[in-house]
Amino acid sequence: IQCLYNLSDFSNIFISKSYLNYINQNKNFKILLSDSFSLLFSKLAKYSKVLIDPSNFLRTCSILNPHLNIPYDQQDTQEFLMFLLDRTHNELSQSDYIINQYPHLIKPINYFTNISSNNIERLQYDKWFNNLIKNQGVSPINLFFEGKFQSSLKCLICSKISRNFSTFSILSLPIPDINSRSIYIEECFTAFTDDEILTGDNAWACPNCKSLNNDNNTDNNIDNNNNNNSSTTNDNNETKSSIFKFISKREKIKGKTKEKDKDKKKDKKDKRDSIKPTNVKMKAIKSLKFIDLPKLLIIHLSRFSFKHDVIKNNSYINFPLILKLKINDEIISYKLNSFINHDGNLKSGHYTSIIHKKNNWYHCDDWNVYLVRLPINKNGYIKSNLVYVIYYERI
Repeated sequence: IQCLYNLSDFSNIFISKSYLNYINQNKNFKILLSDSFSLLFSKLAKYSKVLIDPSNFLRTCSILNPHLNIPYDQQDTQEFLMFLLDRTHNELSQSDYIINQYPHLIKPINYFTNISSNNIERLQYDKWFNNLIKNQGVSPINLFFEGKFQSSLKCLICSKISRNFSTFSILSLPIPDINSRSIYIEECFTAFTDDEILTGDNAWACPNCKSLNNDNNTDNNIDNNNNNNSSTTNDNNETKSSIFKFISKREKIKGKTKEKDKDKKKDKKDKRDSIKPTNVKMKAIKSLKFIDLPKLLIIHLSRFSFKHDVIKNNSYINFPLILKLKINDEIISYKLNSFINHDGNLKSGHYTSIIHKKNNWYHCDDWNVYLVRLPINKNGYIKSNLVYVIYYERI
């Protein structure tokens, strides 16, 4: 909540009450999380040096999502944040007003600026995006937090490419398993977007290869039927004398019939081997690339793994004051706004936040807020094994 408040683009729509214009009246919400945001953020803005009790805000969250069991159960900050953003999006999805105020939200993103509208990739994106707007609407959450990426599967047998598009409001990055005491966040981005070869159980059931196999089966059946039909027609037209001639000829080459029988059996086997089962999965390459990045970038570091037991990865992560990301041929820069630390394990731990305000950094630990000097190296990086969620603002 402290980090969201520190994102002025987001908090200002609640402090200024402009969020009231975005409320989707068609959904008849009985309780609005947006109202609770407005009350809390307005108090924080008015009484900047006074402790504010967030009990009313948390009570609203508990009513809207009883499964959170607030305040008795510890919540994962990333999951709680996702709940806040999803609920706010649903409430403030008065699409007509949003689109009139921010028409660029429904225009083609920069990635497709120089791509023909008839391009198959562009057509696939337009279809997906139009369905997305129709089904989910548009809200300030899209305006501030939404990014987009494209995932592709390429069959290594027939080169068929399948594309899918997805959105994100919180970007969960893996922590690569490398032999290093500390990892740079750029390496986490690389691990997220690196190509992956899918084989075995993870291979792709390529629809194009399946179609080709079905066609092969059909063609072989047609060939067999044609052969049977032609032989039947010939048999019906044979005269008795020709039958006798056939028998006589067969007697002459009796010694070669066994070899011919072997050849026929081999031909049948070769045909069977050439027809692959239609459900066979093909080796493929999975790739992922960003096609649009948000104004406010929230990064969640995937520190917890759930294989046999819940294990936390306590690797040191180096993250910069200025983050530069390349999308297509464009460099997009972000400045560090705040971040959340987690100390402990999944079931028991403590969250604190560090926020940037008026050229200073403040450590927020429940009701204790104090000035802190961060260990920033000469290259502008902070190194931490506690950092869990990072908030960046686009410059």
